[in-house]
Formats: sequence, structure tokens, C-alpha cells
Amino acid sequence: MTGTRDLRRAALWTLPAVALVGVLLAVALASWVAAPRWDAVAMGAGGWLLALVLRGPIAAAVAKLPRAEPRRSSEPPRGPARKWCGSCWS
Repeated sequence: MTGTRDLRRAALWTLPAVALVGVLLAVALASWVAAPRWDAVAMGAGGWLLALVLRGPIAAAVAKLPRAEPRRSSEPPRGPARKWCGSCWS
């Protein structure tokens, strides 16, 4: 349970920091010489946020998948790979 408590405590500091970075970026872009395309900025920020939000659930789903044994080729490597993995097919 302490892991969950630590994550919540970290989130309490992380989420305002992320929002602050967004506000600072908006101020920097607003003070720029040319006006930024705010729709492009919003789409980019939304894409990053979506990727961050989906990272945890996707990692949890992948962790539940069964691990498959790597396939082994029945043919020895050719060319430079033979020197690198020559003992693999001895």
C-alpha cells in the first residue's frame, strides 16, 4: 500500500508542475515574434498527454500477456553474422 501512497503524493506535485510547464510554454509562444498556430500547439499537447495517459494501461495489458519463446532458425547465419554467432549452431 505504501507504493500507491507514494504515487499519489508524487502525482500531487507532478500534475501542477506539468500544468505550469504548459502555461510557461504558452507565455513563451505568445511573446514570440510570430503568432503560433494554437490549434497545432493544442493538438501536439493533446497527443503527448494522450500518450502519457495510455502508457500505464497499455504496459499493464502487455505485462499480462504470456511470454513466448523466441523462435530459433534452423539455418545457420551467413556472412558476417557467422563470425558474430558462430558458436550458436555448432
